[in-house]
Parts: sequence; structure tokens; C-alpha cells
Amino acid sequence: MKKILLMLLLLTSTNSFAEWTEVAKTQAHSYTTYIDFKSIRSNGSKVRLWDLYDYNRAKKLHSGSKEYYLSALSHHEYDCVKQTIRELDLFRYSKNMRDGVMVYSKQNINSEPESILPSSIHEGLLKLACEKK
Repeated sequence: MKKILLMLLLLTSTNSFAEWTEVAKTQAHSYTTYIDFKSIRSNGSKVRLWDLYDYNRAKKLHSGSKEYYLSALSHHEYDCVKQTIRELDLFRYSKNMRDGVMVYSKQNINSEPESILPSSIHEGLLKLACEKK
């Protein structure tokens, strides 16, 4: 229990001072993407960063759910050489810009690296992160 509380306190304190910079806005999907440039950490060819997706319309948490979210905070790891992405943590909030109630959290995700689609938002984030490392 103490470990969970400590993790939540660290996460809250780390991200409450984030400086979100708008990096993309899409009309088709109705969201704006932000990253915290100060969160960028590199280790060899890999770069980790926090990104925030802020939606214009509420999205259902999952099929059949009564809960909705308007923003999603993600911690990603990009491989600048292999051009892959791996999700590390994901949090969803009931209001824009991480306000409101956290309606979903998944931490320490052990996902496999995935190829980045050309012309996707993640290709743009990969380029930004790898240039800043």
C-alpha cells in the first residue's frame, strides 16, 4: 500500500509542474497533442518522454463503460535507431489538461516495441524527441 501511495505522490508531483508545449493539432480526430520537453530522458538510442492528448469531445473509457475522459497522459519510449515506440504508462482524466478525476491508470506497462506508422503523430513525436535528446 505504501508503495502505491508513494508512486502516486511521485507521479502527481512530477507532472503537476510539467510545461506542456503544443506540438500537433488535428481537426479530423479532434485532439491536440502536447509534450513536456523537460521530461525527455535519453539512454543510448532510446528516448523517454511524457505526452498529453487533449480531446475536444469526451471519449468513452471502453465499450459499455459509463465513464468518459477528455485527456490522456502517456509515458512513451522511442527508439531513434529502430524507429519504434513502446508505451510505459497511461492515465486518463475526466477533464481537459489532466484536470478532474483520474478515471483510468495503467502503470509499468510491459508492452513490446511497435513500428511507427509513417506520417503519424508518433512519427512526429519520435523526430522531436530524438532531436532533443
